[in-house]
Amino acid sequence: MNTENLVAFERAVRIFFDAEAGNDQTRYRWGEVLRAIYGQQQNADAYVVVCQQTALSANDCLVLAGMYQERKPDEALAWVERGLLLDKKKPHESSASDDLAKLKRELLARLVRADVALAEAWAEFQQAPSMYRYEELMRFVGNKPFKWKGRYELLRSKPLQPNFFSPNELRGPCGHPNFLGEWQSEFAATQFFG
Repeated sequence: MNTENLVAFERAVRIFFDAEAGNDQTRYRWGEVLRAIYGQQQNADAYVVVCQQTALSANDCLVLAGMYQERKPDEALAWVERGLLLDKKKPHESSASDDLAKLKRELLARLVRADVALAEAWAEFQQAPSMYRYEELMRFVGNKPFKWKGRYELLRSKPLQPNFFSPNELRGPCGHPNFLGEWQSEFAATQFFG
């Protein structure tokens, strides 16, 4: 849809949105359409106005943070933190928590607060070790020496999620235990501590 058509569509949807002031369900649906339009236009101010007239969600905060992340990373970080708070209040309402946490670490690293981003990635990994969180942690460790020497022992003492490097708990597609072999523990140790 070209820009002129999108503006005309936005005007028409706005009329329906404003007409449904008393009917919350229908107004919410038209608000979703307006959110999509404003997200496409990268119009953060109009997006915020629609959120104020309906309800702000963690997904909305993720979209707004995405709009601001290039131009105003500080403001994007504020939206991310607000979204994380909303997600904690209503954890089953949104699927944005992982994306918000990832974006928060990226913004922290960009704002020259990489140590905070690494500490948060480590805390999240400790809370529920998984392959995804391990990879995310390694993004922030990079080629830097990992100074926390006691962390491998701490990692080994925690019960691990089935999708992490645990030859005793991991099962293959046919249910065969330990199908990847003992190299996983060694690989995890060498990747984690260089």
